[in-house]
Amino acid sequence: MKVKRYSSITKEKNKIHTPFGFKITMGVISVNETSSVTNVAKVLKKHKIGAVIVKSADDIMTGIISERDIAYKVVAERKSGDALKAKDIMTRDIVDVNLEDGLKAVHEKMKHIPFRHLPVRKGNKIIGMVSNRDLMYLRRLRNK
Repeated sequence: MKVKRYSSITKEKNKIHTPFGFKITMGVISVNETSSVTNVAKVLKKHKIGAVIVKSADDIMTGIISERDIAYKVVAERKSGDALKAKDIMTRDIVDVNLEDGLKAVHEKMKHIPFRHLPVRKGNKIIGMVSNRDLMYLRRLRNK
């Protein structure tokens, strides 16, 4: 596994065979709880992603921040992204999916929760992120 570190950003890449029937590259982009919300927005923009994992100083996942969190909790409230930290706006109630559950189970879980991005775990380790858009794409591929 290749790990790249950028100041308070961690990016991990690995290739795994998924139960979806083909190899995909999954990555974990994370920021530290003490990163400013402005920095979090820059990370989302730089990596062209919609959500990022938030980790504590001891590398434990403590939350997730999506574009919506920034729009609703910072921009709409006219708060300063420089003054707020990731831990101030992150969603703490983390719902994740197990890679081994398969596409149908993951899709069913996503239908019943109010989140668009879910961390993907293999065993106890977070190995990637799946979004509603990813699931639609994978389902379309499978139905062909």
